[in-house]
Parts: sequence; structure tokens; C-alpha cells
Amino acid sequence: MDSKRTGAIKHWFEQLLKARLGIDPVDGWSLLYRRHIPIITYIIITGKFKKCEEKSSQEAYTKAYQTLKDQMTDASFLEHLKPDLAATGDNFEVAKFLVVFLNELRISLEMVFEEDYGLTEEENKHIGAVLRYLEDHQNWDPYESWPAVLFQSDDDSVNLQSFVTPKIRRSNYSGIAVSERADIRRSPLSEIVSSPRSRELRIIREKDRMIKTLNERCKLLEFEKDDLESSLRNAKQEIKKLVK
Repeated sequence: MDSKRTGAIKHWFEQLLKARLGIDPVDGWSLLYRRHIPIITYIIITGKFKKCEEKSSQEAYTKAYQTLKDQMTDASFLEHLKPDLAATGDNFEVAKFLVVFLNELRISLEMVFEEDYGLTEEENKHIGAVLRYLEDHQNWDPYESWPAVLFQSDDDSVNLQSFVTPKIRRSNYSGIAVSERADIRRSPLSEIVSSPRSRELRIIREKDRMIKTLNERCKLLEFEKDDLESSLRNAKQEIKKLVK
């Protein structure tokens, strides 16, 4: 596992929560379950920032996994996540959760990538390479699948210097008070999450959710139909008894 790449991903999430909620970074990976994992899980569910805390690492990763499943995360991502092992603080298993979180935010809340959270150019390159890799299923490692990206360090394919980083006005999409800083620097990662493929994935996700909602509605109507037909049969039988 490339420690610089996984470290960059961890640092991005820590800086995100530091900027939005004042949550301090933690030493190592095992303590992320207390605040970082529950908060990111909450963000994915609601699209808002709120301080959360979990006492049990097992609960933190179990809830995170269930949330990703409920969000209709691609099965190819879920099959490589192991909540039980992540709960032990295993660096690789926790890093895989962060990668899938990163992908979910790219699809459902791309605005969190607008701000530059003070990462180095090298760190942004690593994260950019991960995002590029995740959206290109056809080029995934045939044996290791998407987790293989955590072992790669060839981030030269992402040229961040070509991205424009103007100052932008911060919007209050997080549901919390807007910072007094009127202007922030735009992150080079914002260009990546605005790619045609990322936009396509958002459309697909929305359609999948609509299909799921309609399927659930159809099942409910089928149950109601069965109940009504049963009531109708019973009523007809009662009528026959009464007319005899």
C-alpha cells in the first residue's frame, strides 16, 4: 500500500472536517471511527455537516457500510469493504472505506471538492489519480479491482497545473454558518469531479433511486391489491350466505 497516497486521502478528509466543523485530525487510522467516520456517514445520508460521535468502532463501520448500501453504491465497491476488519483499525481496510466515501461524495455532493483545504500539490495529485481511476471501470486491475489504486503511485497522468484555481465565494450548502472568509481558493480537484463521466454517474444514480422508489411503490400496491381482492372474496361469500 502506498503510504503517501493513503495519507493524502486521510489528510483530505481530516482537513475537510477541520474546515467545516473544527474537528481535529487524529494520529493513525484506528481513531477515525470516533468522529470522522460517523460524520462522513451523516454527510452522505443528509448532504449536511453535523458533529457526530460513535463509541464503538464496530458500530461506526457497520453503519457506514449499511449507509453505502442504502445509497445504492455500486456492488463492485461494496464487495471489497470489510467492516469487521476496518473496526480493528487495519489501515488498508479503513483506507478502502475512505476511498468509497470519496467516490460517493464525488457523485452526490461534488461541492465539497470546490475548496482547497490546504493540501500539497503532491497530495492533490494522489487524490486526483484516485478519482480518475475510480470513474474508469474498464481500466481497473482485473484481479485486485479498484483497491489496487491504493498501491499505485503513478500520479503523473493528472496534471493539476493545467487546472484554473480562481477564488470563489463560499456557499452555505453544508447547513452550518458560513465562514467569515468571503473568498476561498478553488481546489484543482473540482475540475475532476465536474468531468462528463462524473455528471453521467450522478444522472444514473438519480435514475436508480427513482427506479427503486417506484419498485417499492409497486410492491406496496401489489400488497394492497391482494388485500382488496381477499376482502372482495370474503364479502362475496358473505353475500352468498345471506341470500340462501
